[in-house]
Amino acid sequence: MGKDLKGKELGKGISQRKDGRYQARFTDRFGKRRCVYGITLKEVKNALMSEVVDNYSKNNVVDSNMTLDQWYEKWMRVYKEPVLKPSTIRIYIRTYHCYIKPVLGRLPLSSITKLMVTDLLNGLGKRLHKSTVNNIRTVLCDLFSYAMDNDLCTKNPAKGIKIIGTDKRKIVTLSREDQRDFFFMAKGCFYYNLYVVAVNTGLRSGELRALTLDDIDFENNTINVTKTLTYFRKSSKDDFLGYK
Repeated sequence: MGKDLKGKELGKGISQRKDGRYQARFTDRFGKRRCVYGITLKEVKNALMSEVVDNYSKNNVVDSNMTLDQWYEKWMRVYKEPVLKPSTIRIYIRTYHCYIKPVLGRLPLSSITKLMVTDLLNGLGKRLHKSTVNNIRTVLCDLFSYAMDNDLCTKNPAKGIKIIGTDKRKIVTLSREDQRDFFFMAKGCFYYNLYVVAVNTGLRSGELRALTLDDIDFENNTINVTKTLTYFRKSSKDDFLGYK
C-alpha cells in the first residue's frame, strides 16, 4: 500500500512524490511496469483506471514511443528483406522514403490516425496516378498490419480509405495499317529488331530489355521469358541505404 507525504494510506501502487504530485504503478499485459501521474489523488486514480481498462481491453501497446520510421526499419529487416527480390525491396524503399517518411515518419505509431493517412493519400492523389497512390496505401497497410501483430498499435489506419488520383491514360493499340507504317519508318533504325519483337510478342518493357541470346530458341521459334530488367535513377537515398 502506498502513502502520501503525511503517511496516509492511498491504495495499492499509489504514492505521493516529494514534489507533491501523485503517482500510480501497475504491471501491464506485456509484463512491463507502467507509471501514471496526477496533480491530485483523484486525477491519478482516474488515470490509473483508464490505463487498467485499456490494458484489460488490449487497447494499449507494448511501446507507445516507437515511431513509424523505427518500425519501418524493423519491418523491412525482419519481414521483407529475407523474402523479397532486390528490385522489389528497392520499390518499397523508394515508396516509403519519397511519399510516407516526410509526412508520417517521425510520428509514434500509436498516434497515427486514419485522418492523417487519408490526408496524406488525398494530397498525393492530386498529382499521382491512382495505381501509384494505391501502392503507397498497400505499403502502409502492410506496415500497420504487422505492427498490430506485434502489439505496437491497436488499429490499422490505412484500411478502408478510398483512393483518389488521376486515371491512367487510355491505351490505344496499333492497327495493321499503323504497324505497317511504323515498321516502314523504322527500317534502318538501331532498335528495329527490338521493335519487331515488342510488337509481335507483347512483352513488357522490362522483359524485353532483359532478353539474351540464351533466351531465344531459334529451332523452335520460341522465346523463354525468365527475367526482367528494371532501371532506377540514382539518388542520395539509394547511396545512403547501400543500394547502387
